[in-house]
Parts: sequence; structure tokens; C-alpha cells
Amino acid sequence: MGKKNIVFMLATACAIMALGATPGELAEAKEVNVRQGVGNFIAKLKAGKPVTVAYLGGSITEMSGWRNMTTDWLRKTYPA
Repeated sequence: MGKKNIVFMLATACAIMALGATPGELAEAKEVNVRQGVGNFIAKLKAGKPVTVAYLGGSITEMSGWRNMTTDWLRKTYPA
């Protein structure tokens, strides 16, 4: 067994334990998890509460463009 396989197995075990599941335990599959949505995000911004923004993508996300512009706008509009 190579180092990469061992690291993968350890990382998987840690993730399972962090989620509170035991190995072999099945979790209920959910197609949709309805949350409070964009309105909740905006309310947190306006209240000065912490928010997390994540960008998913490939090279188009990495390059200078919309990601940088939206991050700059958020920081300028909601500095807290």
C-alpha cells in the first residue's frame, strides 16, 4: 500500500469521525437541503456578522475577473 493510499484512508477516517458517524454507518441521502438562503446572507452582512464566501471553479475562477470584483465589492461595501 502506497503513501497516498494511507493518507487518503486516514483523511477519510478523520472526516467520518468529525461528522460524528461511525465507519459503516449509513447517512440519509438528501437531494436538497433547504437553508435560509441569500436573504439570510444579506441580513448577516448588514448586521456586521461574519459570513463565509467560497468560490468553486477552475481556471476561470482563479484568474482576475468576477471573483476579484465581487470580493473587492463585498469588502468595500461591508468592511466588517
